Amino acid sequence: MTERRHMELARVVASGARLFEDAKLLVDHSRFAGACRIAILGLEEIGRAILETWDAVEQLPQPTVRRTAQEHRQAAVGSALLAAFAIKEFGVPVGDVSDQLIREVGPVFQHSREARFLRSIGFGMLEKTMQVGLHRDPSDGEPDARLHSREDVEHIFEMAKRVLDSFLDSEAMLTALAIYNTTLKSCTSFSN
Repeated sequence: MTERRHMELARVVASGARLFEDAKLLVDHSRFAGACRIAILGLEEIGRAILETWDAVEQLPQPTVRRTAQEHRQAAVGSALLAAFAIKEFGVPVGDVSDQLIREVGPVFQHSREARFLRSIGFGMLEKTMQVGLHRDPSDGEPDARLHSREDVEHIFEMAKRVLDSFLDSEAMLTALAIYNTTLKSCTSFSN
């Protein structure tokens, strides 16, 4: 990895850390909806750091379906969570990832706390609510109005910790990369 890439990666990681610190400050002041939004942005920054690290190791494949940068970051976070889950629950060896494995692990993962929560927060909700603003609580009709508890925000923090733990574990990251690549090549999604 070049010096420039190291500096960019450090900047992305620092940005994610700052977002989580800001979310924690909001939690401390019982501003849970804003804290959820900021923490989700932090998760997406972790996804960005994962993608930059993977891309430094090997060029990532072109997806068969065009995706936004945000969707790629979300897929990286989802791949890291799925890899950590698969290793923990199934003892999946590195590099042994296929469409068949994703089809087998996917339904079990879908019933996990992480997958249920990712679905409940509508991981891409920020693109729908940015015009609403990060600094006020949403009304009942807005997509993330149900995210008002300390528990919700703390669960995002727990997921971020699991993703960061995976980020520091080379086996988990190789498995996550294999899941990500398999998903991109086959258009398999975590919700299928």
